[in-house]
Amino acid sequence: MERQFNYVRLAVVAVLALALLLGGQWALRRQYVEQPLTAELLALPNVAEVSFDNEDGRRIVYIVPREAGNIYREYQAAKDVLHTHAGQRGYEVEFTCAPPSPPLQELWEDLQPALYQALAQDEYMGLRDYVDTRAQLWDSRAQIYVDGERFYLQLSQGKDFRY
Repeated sequence: MERQFNYVRLAVVAVLALALLLGGQWALRRQYVEQPLTAELLALPNVAEVSFDNEDGRRIVYIVPREAGNIYREYQAAKDVLHTHAGQRGYEVEFTCAPPSPPLQELWEDLQPALYQALAQDEYMGLRDYVDTRAQLWDSRAQIYVDGERFYLQLSQGKDFRY
């Protein structure tokens, strides 16, 4: 009887220790990584909101911009801040926007086949002219940026925009 009591006590202590470790890790990450990172990102000129989420073991930093700016430069600035504060701790940056207006959503859907074809073929030379022409038909503006890691598409119509 005394041995069962010791095993139960050991199990309870192990569960409590695990809970303390996980809670401490969460608190440290929140206090020493995410809060300073949030403050630094909010100091960037076009950042309105910052939030964090876990997705498949990745830490994602969601950034909501104030207005349509240069998505390429904004992404690079956010990535630099992230690297400075969080190093290589598995954080990734994603820009999010409010749901687009129906015309911008339709323009996005209209452009998708050409965008996917360009991505699949790794060929972007004629894409800019095609996207500009289609955007003008929708009374919208489009910007395309490509670097070694990402393809950026920015659509805007007045104050409404989509990345």
